[in-house]
Amino acid sequence: MLVRTNLSLLFIAAALFAPAAHGADALPETPAAQEEAAPQDQLQIPEKDEPFDAGLPPATQTDIQGVREEIQLLRDQWQKGIDRTVVSTKRLLTISGTGTLKYAKTNPFLKDNASGVDSFSTPSFGLTFSGNLYKDYVEGKDLNYSLGFLTTDKNAISITNANLTYNILNTLDKEGPRLSITGGQQKKFFGIEATASEEFKPTVAGAQFATKLGLDARDIGFVLAGDFWPENDFGYSYRVPAVQYWLGLINGTGANAAENNNSKDVFARVQLNAPVNYDHILRGLSFGASYLRGRTNYTATKTTTNTSTVNTNTTPAINTTITTSTKTDTFTQTGDKERWGVDLAYVNTPIGFTLEYAHGTDLIPTNGSVTTKNGATTKTVPYGFKKNRPGRVHLHPFLQLRRSVC
Repeated sequence: MLVRTNLSLLFIAAALFAPAAHGADALPETPAAQEEAAPQDQLQIPEKDEPFDAGLPPATQTDIQGVREEIQLLRDQWQKGIDRTVVSTKRLLTISGTGTLKYAKTNPFLKDNASGVDSFSTPSFGLTFSGNLYKDYVEGKDLNYSLGFLTTDKNAISITNANLTYNILNTLDKEGPRLSITGGQQKKFFGIEATASEEFKPTVAGAQFATKLGLDARDIGFVLAGDFWPENDFGYSYRVPAVQYWLGLINGTGANAAENNNSKDVFARVQLNAPVNYDHILRGLSFGASYLRGRTNYTATKTTTNTSTVNTNTTPAINTTITTSTKTDTFTQTGDKERWGVDLAYVNTPIGFTLEYAHGTDLIPTNGSVTTKNGATTKTVPYGFKKNRPGRVHLHPFLQLRRSVC
């Protein structure tokens, strides 16, 4: 017991005096060594009030962009690894939707409120289900699907989107072109207003020209979409192609409707974007042109009214004309329809705008009538179809202002 205590005290004493002995045995540094070590100490340990980057050159835009690109590269690699190794329900199914709420107030000057009382209503509510049927981890040639439903205030449910999209070119290469094909029921790519889905429309009802010309309605067919000459800002994960294009072959009869003639509608759209970085003042500037041509069925009617003259049992007798029968015949003629439009958009913060003009040409049906009296024809108005002259359809440019706080 005594031996162990003495050894412990000896060990503690050696540990306490070892630093002092070591310092006493250390040789003093020469003045040259002190001068050589001084600059290194000044760079590693700045003074209290001295900035951290004192003595270092300022970072250039190239340096900052390089750091952003490295971060984006690491982010892409991390996301790619997550998709391969981690089970995620977001990869399988994405659910999105929009709803609108309207308040109608009676206007004594405009009869636009059918109920005649102030009330709330839900004009539309939609749900969209989208995801991957096949995911390509090597080149990103995925097979995606989209299925959407829309309800109205008239208790009607309709299918909006029902399509499959296959990416033909590599989508993981952000510096290369893109090309995809979509088949099924989808939006027609014509201008800005008609192409935008419900959640991105600036108003509940939408622009009048898109509805009157049938551009806002979905259709069934195939659409080829692509772009080239992209500009990438990897720091913000921002990619904008200089040229985008869409080519479509559709029925032309609208959503949830079968073809009613032997002709198909074709449309094309080209959009030019400003190929700049995310923080550039011209980000969001684009110019587009759209064209659609097809054939549709136009309907006119001819109403035949047969009348007779009878004498009343009065004194004196009075001749009275009564209608004995009425017949309506319907005539259908297939005619050309044509749409073209241009648009300009600048969507940036804090304010942006979209300006669009569209024009359409159709056949104008004229209803006819035939009136007979006692078997003899007294009046005839022929039915017919004529092509409206440019400008007959009164369309106005659509101006939209957007403001964002972020």
